[in-house]
Amino acid sequence: MSSKIEHPGHPKESLPVTQAVPVLDLFKLAGETALVTGAGRGIGAAIATALAQAGAHVLLAQRDISNTATYDSIVSQGCKATLVQGTLSTPEDCEALWSSALAASDNGIQILVNNAGTGGWSLAVDEKPENWDNTMNVNVNALFHLSRCAGRHMIEAGKGGSIVNVLSILSFLGGYGMSAYVTRGSTWADNRNLRHAQDKELYEGRIKNIPGGRWADPLDYAGPAVFLASSASNYVTGEVLIVDGGAIAKGAI
Repeated sequence: MSSKIEHPGHPKESLPVTQAVPVLDLFKLAGETALVTGAGRGIGAAIATALAQAGAHVLLAQRDISNTATYDSIVSQGCKATLVQGTLSTPEDCEALWSSALAASDNGIQILVNNAGTGGWSLAVDEKPENWDNTMNVNVNALFHLSRCAGRHMIEAGKGGSIVNVLSILSFLGGYGMSAYVTRGSTWADNRNLRHAQDKELYEGRIKNIPGGRWADPLDYAGPAVFLASSASNYVTGEVLIVDGGAIAKGAI
């Protein structure tokens, strides 16, 4: 999901329809700074790497900054990255992470990617309250608190910016043994998830329901993230870009 932050009274100039613009230039992020949460591995690492390759200075928000794999990979490609340690369990944690990220940036932050998420595997009837609460804090509350920090900063800077929220397919469909993970779509997905929560046959056969014929690779999310963060998506705001191999078209995973 992507949101564009515009400074009141100072909207970004739209490109005239007749103007000839090299389309690839719209995807360039030179001079931009991006904060990516959960950047140490998986989808977060792929998105962070892609943003860096597009020219952004990427701030890699990780709980464990001794894991330098993403950082090392980005820097080895001649791109710019900075490790930022932080957690997302409380509003205070989010504020502290944002402050650390701002301190590590050269020109403020123009892009926020809320990627970090947690969940774990558990049937709804066996879900522990502490796991549910932690999942809600990281997947829902932290997304709100960081987005609030970013929105205030982008408006005050007067230059606008982009907030990209990485959701789960479970925002739309149910999944076996993943009751707490519906927080990725908040309570909207809860009813659908509970419908599937005890259905093991659905779980075992769900890859057959993906027209793409495979599980997603982190790189599948890199291109869409660059698009949503760049000028190429200036007229896209408040939308959900679904990258699921066609699974939602089948109705369940």
